[in-house]
Amino acid sequence: IRVRPYPRQILPWSKLLWINSVLPSRSFILWWIAYGKMPTNDRLRSRGCVVVSMCALCGKAYETADNLFLTCSFASNLWQWLQSFLPCLLDFTSCIAVLLSVNRPCSSQVKDVLISIVVHVFWAIWWCRTTLGSEMFILLWGRLLLCWSMLPLS
Repeated sequence: IRVRPYPRQILPWSKLLWINSVLPSRSFILWWIAYGKMPTNDRLRSRGCVVVSMCALCGKAYETADNLFLTCSFASNLWQWLQSFLPCLLDFTSCIAVLLSVNRPCSSQVKDVLISIVVHVFWAIWWCRTTLGSEMFILLWGRLLLCWSMLPLS
């Protein structure tokens, strides 16, 4: 039996991440990012895998978790679009900072929706990076924007 020499630390973002309104498989993506375990190209190369070290979504930069989810032109445009609908400003200094920036004083239902949105965007970026590639993702979000523009917002 392995005994920890220190008590388990409760991180301020962990209670935000594991909520009932978000599937654990979606929350797990952000948990992986927070602990530096996301299998991005930089991590795969550090483990000896031979991979092309280019962002799969923008094709411009070396793929790291911060680049893929925050600074890649594709992810950046997605976050800017989402920011225009949110009632709060998102902090893009790190992936966890984005999650913490929706932790604001409001009803629990609104907070759950905001957290769900952020977690699902991280998941969508990862899903598109691994499944579709940038061409299909652009088509998907184009259709989403078209549907969104037809919704009555009042």
